[in-house]
This record gives sequence, structure tokens and C-alpha cells, in this order.
Amino acid sequence: GDLWKKAKDVFSKDYNYGSYKLSVNSKTKTGQEFKAEGAQCHETMQASGSIESIHKTDNKYNVELKEKWFTDNKLESTISSKGFPCANSKLIATMTLRPLMQPDKKIFKLTSECNGAWKGVEFNSKKVTQYTLAPEKTALNCVVSGMVGHKGYLMGGEWDLNLLKKECSKATLGFGYLGDGFQVNSSVVNGDMFSAGIYHQISSDVELGYGLSWAKTTSQTQ
Repeated sequence: GDLWKKAKDVFSKDYNYGSYKLSVNSKTKTGQEFKAEGAQCHETMQASGSIESIHKTDNKYNVELKEKWFTDNKLESTISSKGFPCANSKLIATMTLRPLMQPDKKIFKLTSECNGAWKGVEFNSKKVTQYTLAPEKTALNCVVSGMVGHKGYLMGGEWDLNLLKKECSKATLGFGYLGDGFQVNSSVVNGDMFSAGIYHQISSDVELGYGLSWAKTTSQTQ
């Protein structure tokens, strides 16, 4: 997070120094919402903008669909619901597609993320797939991560996969506990790098933290 956000907002919020900004909102009789935003920098004269559409359903699941297109050729879609697919559950799924065209190569990056909660269990999953097309080298990489939490206990992992070579270059597993002013976490990377940390807020003015890591290959402790 930005520790200085509150202070910076005093001078920058609602004041467009150095740029022009324009925002237009519209809503149809059926509840469809549209929003268009644009900005241009005074010095560089570079312009950017986005167009967003929002559709909400009136059924018991409160499904909301958002689609947003940015001028840098990024497309983002988000769907959220309450009570679907299970009662008393919340679900948010986001997918982002961003092609990058460069003189020597083309990169297509697809990011999908899902967050939800059901009966006190929270979960998060994310997948980032990048396809690089170049004359000398073609690569297809995928980073998959997931996390589950319940009553302060957390467990998660992340895997860096090379789909063309069918190998995993990095695997990380982590465990932790979040309490009232108290946190404990541990992780292992590729089975040879172990780390752990403890954080404790003793009072409103005193905080204590300690971290330790050990490498299996070198037997070094930090």
C-alpha cells in the first residue's frame, strides 16, 4: 500500500495538475451503465483512455459483469456474484488480455484471477500465461498461484511453468497464521530454500519482527 496516500490526496485529489481529464457516465433504462474516461499530459501530449460497460442482473445471485477496454490495447473482463454457485458465497473472477507488439517479437499476456468466500473459507487463485513469438525463440510460460484461508490460517503456493519444455522452473509453498496483532509465516522454494518470519505488535507504539532463511545447497543461514 501507499503509506503517503492520505497526505498526497490533500494536494492532488480532484486537482488535475499537468493534465486534462474527462469522464462521461451514462445509464440506460434497462440498467446498463457506460463510462468513458480520457486524459492527456500537458508536457508530452500523450493521451490515454478507457471505455467501460457494466451490466447487473436483478436475480437473487446479484451477478455483475464489467468489460473495460484501454487505449493501450488491454481488455479486462470481471464477473462477480453473491450466492452463486453456493448459498452465502461470494465470487469475483477477472480476466485480462494484453497483446504487446514489438519490432522484434510479439507478446500475448493473459491473466485470470478468481477470489471467493464460503462459510468462513476464503480462497484466491491466479494464472498468468505469456506467449512470446520471436524469430529466434518462442516461449510459452505460465505462473499459477493459489491460496486458501480459514480462521486466520493460510496455505498457498506458486508454480512457474514452461509449457513448451514441460518443466517447472520454480515451486513455492507457504503456510501462515494471522492473529490479532500477531503473524507467523513460513515458506519453501524448490525444496532447498526455507524461510520463516514472525511479526508481533506489542503496543500501538512498539512492533517486533524477525525473519530467518536457510539454503539447503549452501547450508547458509540468514
